[in-house]
Amino acid sequence: MREITELKELQKIELEMLQEIDKICRHYHIRYYLAGGTLLGAVRHQGFIPWDDDIDIAMPREDYEQFIKIMSHKKHPIYKLLAIECTKGYPYTFAKVVDTRTRLVEEIGKDLHQMGVFIDIFPIDGMGNQKEKAMQRLMKIIRLRSRIWEAALKKR
Repeated sequence: MREITELKELQKIELEMLQEIDKICRHYHIRYYLAGGTLLGAVRHQGFIPWDDDIDIAMPREDYEQFIKIMSHKKHPIYKLLAIECTKGYPYTFAKVVDTRTRLVEEIGKDLHQMGVFIDIFPIDGMGNQKEKAMQRLMKIIRLRSRIWEAALKKR
């Protein structure tokens, strides 16, 4: 594997990944949106924020679940899906699509995890129109997230 030494090279790989994700989403009618610094870069810089080293996208929950299902069964020659739904010991509550031709080491707590250059994919969950119901949903999400992290830490 070739070492990636320049940020522009990393951004080029990520942009190619996003273009492939876009093709898959268009083919299956999956909605997605640029998120975080990726959205800010697209608007402010017509591309990447000059120092940004990742791409973040978000999908409404039903589209996210459809994307997970498709990508976990699809045998793509280059890209692989990592998600709690289909990857044993995966520690995040959101998915990543990784480029299997690359290797990237990410520090999570005290552990190092090897994966390829990646794009983060976040689910968007609706909270409803009533404050009380929204607070109940939020508390449930916080409890579930804590359980997921605890389970992931126990497996190590």
